[in-house]
Amino acid sequence: MSSYIFTGRLMHNRRTPIRNSFTYPVFNLLLDLDDLPELDRALTLFGYNRPNVVAIHSHNHLGDPRRDLKTNITDYLDAHDVEPGGKIYLLTNPHLFGYCFNPVSFYYCHHVSGELACMIAEVSNTFGEQHPYLLSPACALPSSHKMPSHRYWADKRFYVSPFIPMEARYEFDFSPLGDAMYAQIDEFRAGEKFFQARLWGRRQPLTNRSLLRTLLRYPFMTLQVFGLIHWQALKLKRLKAPWFDHTAVNR
Repeated sequence: MSSYIFTGRLMHNRRTPIRNSFTYPVFNLLLDLDDLPELDRALTLFGYNRPNVVAIHSHNHLGDPRRDLKTNITDYLDAHDVEPGGKIYLLTNPHLFGYCFNPVSFYYCHHVSGELACMIAEVSNTFGEQHPYLLSPACALPSSHKMPSHRYWADKRFYVSPFIPMEARYEFDFSPLGDAMYAQIDEFRAGEKFFQARLWGRRQPLTNRSLLRTLLRYPFMTLQVFGLIHWQALKLKRLKAPWFDHTAVNR
């Protein structure tokens, strides 16, 4: 199996019109979608489309909640004329003690050769809504680093935060899959970067022992993520940050 636990830190940095920045420790799962049935059998604390201490459920992700996740992602790619044919990895927050919140999940979709074909950024908001951004070679950007990276752009199509306008553009930046990784989203308005989110850390094999050790270290991580989002929102509201109502249309 080639699935992993990813431990690291998440940073949010808002530059304008009000500056606000925070960083906190997190863990995610980096899952080979082909591994999910075997992980369900092999890991005591892990469940796939069934309850467990740590679980992955199709209904938290795009596609038909009654089907397996690999089929849903493959069908989504087929519908957009993308046929990678190789491994698909998912970097995501799992269900933890029955609760899950995924601000964003990333799918790394590969050709049979192992070369990255495209990515999907699956964005969710606190209203229970979700939107996928297909990041394909058509929207690729040149690497901004000396080291290899995968960069893409996308126009914002989905309401996320009441403190961020809809008229914006994303730039995504990902390291190749490896022991040390990062994923970064920069948000621009009128050519000016006003928000950045960055996740970075290291991966380790997903085993019974590593999963138990991670749970002992991050027992309330999912609730922490949800709580911090609302805490930061209260801070921004107190600072009188501009408010963009949810009635903005998610196109």
